[in-house]
Amino acid sequence: MAYQCDLGTGQRLYLENRGTQTIVRLTSGSARQQQSQQSNFETGEWQTLPKVFRTGTGIILQIESAQKQSFVSLQAQRIGTLSHLPDMTGAEVLSLQPTEAIASSFKPMEPMQPMQPMQPMKPMEMKMGNMQMQMGTPQSGQRFCSQCGESVRVSDRFCSHCGTQLSTN
Repeated sequence: MAYQCDLGTGQRLYLENRGTQTIVRLTSGSARQQQSQQSNFETGEWQTLPKVFRTGTGIILQIESAQKQSFVSLQAQRIGTLSHLPDMTGAEVLSLQPTEAIASSFKPMEPMQPMQPMQPMKPMEMKMGNMQMQMGTPQSGQRFCSQCGESVRVSDRFCSHCGTQLSTN
């Protein structure tokens, strides 16, 4: 059985005991962005439901198994074990709620779709004062509309596609 605890400010704690391992996952974020850290600890099989405490320095988990009593510290985005019980003066007890197993509690990301191939660029010409720049210069005998890039005949005065008046150069 897995358990979860709402830590507030968009953070959620997930705990699960698999054999002698305790899996601790800390998630934070919003609907647009989610961060997750996970650690596994050798704690032994739980004898009782773990206890979650909010202290002045962070969150403390107390896990009791037949072999030992373990303490896990959650501070900011870090998860680590403690060698002894920290100062619990004024600690607030937080409640754990049953939930799905940790591995299935998160929706996997959708696979990325392949990008569409780039379309070839139409020739471009830019003029500013007496400066001129051309990209994708057409081969001799070809002409393109400076507005929409469509092919036009050398004799055309207006683009048949968009109606732009063509330069006589």
